Amino acid sequence: MTRSGRRQYATGTRREVTPEWIARVRGALRDAGKGLRWLETEAGLAKGAATKILDGMQQTSNHVDAISRVLGLTPPGGVGEDADELKLLTRFRGMTAEGKVALLGLLSQMPKPRG
Repeated sequence: MTRSGRRQYATGTRREVTPEWIARVRGALRDAGKGLRWLETEAGLAKGAATKILDGMQQTSNHVDAISRVLGLTPPGGVGEDADELKLLTRFRGMTAEGKVALLGLLSQMPKPRG
């Protein structure tokens, strides 16, 4: 815990919570013999967050990627990240604002990929 007593929870890109994705999550949990509290712990979510997300009343959430990653699912909309992308995102999200500016400056100097 931080000095203020607040726990830092994992966040990511806000994604749509679709009924199809909810059904896949529930199925994956059932197949694995795991519960919502396990999912919250593994995904770094607050207690009760998985219940709130999976009750179908929430249209978007910034925890979709974390839940999908823990269960090995593709997030809604077919947007998936490979292992290298996830490593980069994790490192980038942990950087200071100054570090992000420096990295983005460095990346802007790199040649654009040909496509």
